[in-house]
Amino acid sequence: MLITRQSRFSSLLIIAAAIILSMALPSCSKAPQKPAPSVILISIDTCRPDHLSCYGYPHNTTPRIDAFARDGIRFKNTVSAVPMTLPSHCSMMTGIYPLVHGVHDNLSYRLHDSATTLAEILREHGYDTAGIIGSFVLDSRFGIQQGFTLYNDRLNSSLAADKSSGSERKAQEVTRLAEAYLQKSHNRPFFLFLHYYDPHDSYLPPEPYASAHPGRPYDGEIAYTDHCIGEVLDKLKELEIYDSSLIIITADHGEGLREHEELVHGYYIYQSTLRVPLMIKPPHASNPRELDGPASLIDIPPTILGQLGLEIPEIMQGIDLLAEGGAVSKGETTRYLLCESLIPTKFGCSPLLGVITEDWKYIQAPRAELYNLKTDSAELDNRLSAEPRHARRLSARLKNLLAEQPTGGSADSRAMPDAETRERLQSLGYISGGEIDESFTFDNSRPDPKDLLVVYQGLQNVMHLMGAGAFTEADSLCRALMKDHPDILNLHIILGDIATQKGDAAAAMEHYRRFIELSPGPDPARPDTIDPEQAQAHLGLANHLADAGELEEAIAEYREALRYIPHHVDALFNLAASLGEAGRLDEVIVTLKRLLTIKPDYAEAHYNLGYAYLLQQKFEEAADQFSEALRLQPDYADAYIELGNIQISRGRIPDAVFNYSEALRSEPGRPDVLIKYANGLLKMGRTDEALMKYREGVSRFPNFPPLANELALILASHQDPRYRDGEEAVRIATSLCERTGFSDALFMGTLAAAYAETGRFDAAVKMEEQAQRAAQSAGITALVQSSEARLALYQQRQPLRIRFGP
Repeated sequence: MLITRQSRFSSLLIIAAAIILSMALPSCSKAPQKPAPSVILISIDTCRPDHLSCYGYPHNTTPRIDAFARDGIRFKNTVSAVPMTLPSHCSMMTGIYPLVHGVHDNLSYRLHDSATTLAEILREHGYDTAGIIGSFVLDSRFGIQQGFTLYNDRLNSSLAADKSSGSERKAQEVTRLAEAYLQKSHNRPFFLFLHYYDPHDSYLPPEPYASAHPGRPYDGEIAYTDHCIGEVLDKLKELEIYDSSLIIITADHGEGLREHEELVHGYYIYQSTLRVPLMIKPPHASNPRELDGPASLIDIPPTILGQLGLEIPEIMQGIDLLAEGGAVSKGETTRYLLCESLIPTKFGCSPLLGVITEDWKYIQAPRAELYNLKTDSAELDNRLSAEPRHARRLSARLKNLLAEQPTGGSADSRAMPDAETRERLQSLGYISGGEIDESFTFDNSRPDPKDLLVVYQGLQNVMHLMGAGAFTEADSLCRALMKDHPDILNLHIILGDIATQKGDAAAAMEHYRRFIELSPGPDPARPDTIDPEQAQAHLGLANHLADAGELEEAIAEYREALRYIPHHVDALFNLAASLGEAGRLDEVIVTLKRLLTIKPDYAEAHYNLGYAYLLQQKFEEAADQFSEALRLQPDYADAYIELGNIQISRGRIPDAVFNYSEALRSEPGRPDVLIKYANGLLKMGRTDEALMKYREGVSRFPNFPPLANELALILASHQDPRYRDGEEAVRIATSLCERTGFSDALFMGTLAAAYAETGRFDAAVKMEEQAQRAAQSAGITALVQSSEARLALYQQRQPLRIRFGP
């Protein structure tokens, strides 16, 4: 009605009225907004595009991904900046190169908290954010979880792959978790990141995919993953959100598959390990097509933000691939993409640094390489000598690009892995080796990485053998590498680690000491430089010295490890343990407090700090630390027990009983805790429950005599006659004494009480005297004193009565 009446006025009045109306009634003046599209980002680990059917592979490996590619846009020439899982995903999530975010390897790095991730940006704009990962390499401890409301990195599933001992989960499990999330969250805008790890070596595809691709297990893994991704796409369609969602399928890097003699990935930067698939289906896609221009994984965040109409942060170095007139779709626009591998620097080699354009690729090394990607996609014809002009131009461009990068993330991104992290990564084939050199210099005086590929691949085999428990074979292979390359000193550390796993402490210490003797030690000009190799050698030596009881030497070696890495969590924790064994409690407390400033969420450190306070009889401080350990780790049985013990001493029996019950819930196989729990029930007057728990414990733990002894004592001496049974007490106590050869004063004392309860006072006196002599012989003064009081009772022909309850 208002619009009809307004039509009689002049156009000026109509405009004025419309303005007033829009101010007064905003809900009537705005068209309803479409809900924001959900985003699904799927990353297939170690997936070469030329093994996908939609990229021209002659074998039918990916029917489900092929169908998806026909719905959207397929990018034919996409590369990763680095052929390693963690740094590549850091770039995928931040839109910046490794040189900027500072993560260059799967070991000794984590994405720093100062980085801004795609998940953080989307969460700030109202998206629910969830990540479901397939491998420990992307565990939250490496910082990649930033911005995710849900980040499922718990890999202890029954479907975890056998080959990695729980360090990865199969594609079927990733899909199951994804479908459960979609079912729950599909009615609101969400960002779901899925990581499938299966094509990573070793290649063990399940049936029927193994039989469908005989002799090609890598293809079988891809086909299996394709099937599982297809089930996710089916779920999106079932929920009617497939069409409206922005969906991306890509990979973090490729696989060598023996091209350029590289078996897997991580060392070279050839297209075999850098080129990745990239397919994008925009919301309500209507223009499926292929694009040839160069693209990079750093383009994923700005492309997603561009499609959602959100601002792209200036720090992002990628571009919106779908923007109208974008650089990728313009054949005449030259785009330069960086790539790197710093892994060769672990062996003293030059780094591998490269620049890629639509046509050319230049690799900086002592023996540099230049390839025409249009005519030589396999990079078999080095055109360096034939095309010197292109080589000089790209070399200069590479230097300029490296100089232009806003560095600063590397120092913050270094993180020394603890022993458990290092072992789990090694079980997946990732080598520790030496320290990575992040100088990014063109140093042609150093060995060319091509000359030491055999060492890298040999060490990968060593790590796989160690992960499989084949320590003898790992030792032999490592010694062979050392024979051919004696200048690679960190082989001594690996041999020390192998000897440690084999239980040969002497050999392990010899190797660690040999490394320490041969290595140059700290650089006086750079006293603050961390040195993971030195720290690891001193730590390994210290651990064996501590196990041998050489505490002072161990303490000195732990301090040496900390000189090279002051924030080394394992060194600090083990140093505190050795100081505790040496009785130096004040130093224990100082060391653990220092550790907790570095890792405040370390539950076991809080527990040990609480125990140190407990030994100093600082009960309030101890209780605070045990409580904090439980907040961080709710199933920490020992923390429940110690907290319960403190509460018992303060007369807070119900609180203690609760904590003992929680300890039993966490660790049901603890008969020592069962006694504490049942005793607490007795003190509360819940005798029936206590007796039931004791009988249950005697049945479950027949080889834990204290349980049976507690039960017999109650039956022999409880103040309430309803709970006494002298004959049963005699049977139980007699069995205990016979099992111990009538040498245990406590058990003999219980048998004496049982005799007295049945009226056999002469036998009670005789047995109590025997118990007293055993206690005197063992020097147990308190037991001798209580025995004297009991003996007097029996001599007066009176049974023992104990008030167990309130």
